[in-house]
Amino acid sequence: MESARADQRRVAGERTRARLMEAALDLIAERGEEGVTLRELTDAAEANVAAVSYHFGSLKSLCGAAIDQALESYLDAQEAAVSVLPPEAALEELAAAFARPMISALTKGGRDRDVIRIVARAGIDPPEGWDRFDARFDQIRATCFGC
Repeated sequence: MESARADQRRVAGERTRARLMEAALDLIAERGEEGVTLRELTDAAEANVAAVSYHFGSLKSLCGAAIDQALESYLDAQEAAVSVLPPEAALEELAAAFARPMISALTKGGRDRDVIRIVARAGIDPPEGWDRFDARFDQIRATCFGC
């Protein structure tokens, strides 16, 4: 009985964490990290203020995690798009593959467009520790130059 209750609490906690992340992605895409307030975020996530501290440590850490998730998602899509090109691909094919994730996200809208808005904001004003993505950028560039 105690194990089932613990499992329910764990599942509820995972749902709360996911709602906080979703709300952070929405608000950061809309206004940037500086435009996100703790109260607004927790209201949007239907969570209490303490949940941010419990799951992420702070609002800044939650925003950082959301930005990281957006950047990783975009880099995954970009890497997938260029990795399928044949070695003899022309520059035009390479450029189209490189841009495809961005164009697709802009036309799809929703979460995909939120990710692109966050990526664009990060490109203009790189977040602290941006260099942690250098290896991914280098890997994608290497794939492109290997095409």
